[in-house]
This record gives sequence, structure tokens and C-alpha cells, in this order.
Amino acid sequence: MPNVSDDDVREYVRSLKLLYQEGFVCACVFLVCVVIWLTTGGAFWPLWVLIAFIIKLFIRATSSGLVDGKSILGRLTCFFSPEWEEKQIKKYAKVMSAKKKSQDGTNAK
Repeated sequence: MPNVSDDDVREYVRSLKLLYQEGFVCACVFLVCVVIWLTTGGAFWPLWVLIAFIIKLFIRATSSGLVDGKSILGRLTCFFSPEWEEKQIKKYAKVMSAKKKSQDGTNAK
């Protein structure tokens, strides 16, 4: 395990604390927006506030190094890769084979 300085750990925890504080503030503002929406009615416009907060928090987390944005985007777009396709082919080949065997077994009786 590489040596990690005390300052690095403190900086990481400080960044994490700021992210949690921002998340809490965003949640409170969103709840206030929902209360305003409940009293006024109309389309559910607080959804746009929530989307903006999610983007803001994601950018904050990736820019401060708390979250690896590339790995998250990689997981979200994994279905574009040839490896994903091959994995799904193998998975569904097993499922379809088992289904066919069970149907053949019930047809033979």
C-alpha cells in the first residue's frame, strides 16, 4: 500500500464533507421547491431543479476526485461495447437453451 500523507487524507475528508454539505443544502432547497409546487400546483417543475442539483453534485464530486467520472460513464455506456454484447449472447443462449430443454421435456410426455 502506498504511503498516504496525513494532509492528503485530511484534504479528501474535507472535500467529502463539502460535498455532503452541498448535498444537504440541495435537498433542502428541493424540498422547499416541492412545498411551493404543492401549494401552487401545475406541472412538476421541481424536477428541473433536482436535475440541475444532480449535475452540480456530480461535477463537484468528479472535479474534487471523490468519484471517478470516467468509470461511472463507462458503466452507463457499457452496452455499446463488444464485450457487453458477447456477455449477453452467452447469457441468453443459456436461458434459451434451458427453456427449450424444458419445453422439449414437457412435449415428450
